[in-house]
Amino acid sequence: MPPSALTGLPFDDIRALLRDLPPLPTVAGNSPAWLAAAPAASPPRLTRPVVALFIASHHPALRALAGHAAGEDEARLHALQEGSDPAARTCAAQGLGLKVFELALAHPAGDLLTGPSLAEADCAATMAYGMEAVAGGADLLGLAGFAIGGDLAAAALCRALLGGNVDQWLDPAEGDQGERQRAALHPLPEGGLDPLEALRHFGGREMAALAGAILAARLHQVPVVIEGMAALAAAAVLQALEPSAIAHVRLARVHGASQERLARHLGLTPLIAIDTGDGPGQGAVLALALLKLAVNG
Repeated sequence: MPPSALTGLPFDDIRALLRDLPPLPTVAGNSPAWLAAAPAASPPRLTRPVVALFIASHHPALRALAGHAAGEDEARLHALQEGSDPAARTCAAQGLGLKVFELALAHPAGDLLTGPSLAEADCAATMAYGMEAVAGGADLLGLAGFAIGGDLAAAALCRALLGGNVDQWLDPAEGDQGERQRAALHPLPEGGLDPLEALRHFGGREMAALAGAILAARLHQVPVVIEGMAALAAAAVLQALEPSAIAHVRLARVHGASQERLARHLGLTPLIAIDTGDGPGQGAVLALALLKLAVNG
């Protein structure tokens, strides 16, 4: 059975976009020459670098398993919107555009431990919403996401997509909480799921939106820098569907063994190797600032 026959109309539209990707120049490595993949950049010069951050919420069961403070996602969203978050301040100081997308925080995704995180129509619509990251134009796009429990969801997604044991894709908490996380994720499917089905079952809205943003940037030939486990998992979904779908993507940094392992699977090496903090998008923001300086002088 062909992959397009596995789902209904919403995902068929996504698959059709992936079948019609425009060609890109082959540029290896992380040098600024990679930015010449954008057709208008010869020689490359950055005039509209934009960072897009996606903030979502997972089911209360997953949030409890993650052990984060209640309201942390709302607090981070508010700090980004009012400009007090470090990523927002850096964007303002370095002349980077910033788009912050709230993904229905008041309506968490379903409990992926017991059933699908998203319905197919919801997942496809969220991917389409993520495509708005390139609306208005950009010549370089930085992407990251944040959701309490998001790393657990990304681990479940990667395991369903790529196989392996839980610890391959998760840096669990210490002690009893880490054991609870392993035990909760262990019964979930291990490898072989259709990529879009894996995304809707385990990914959550931030990963669906990030996948849409990466795909839209590929269609518009906009180079992308990603950061974080959510963005890496979204890239893994697209690469599983079409290997060339992430040819325009580079990685800002890695944090933890699971991100490093997934980055190796995707063939991505980090642009920067310093600790940029754990705020959403801070690594992507700094990577874009460095690229802007390197290219524009």
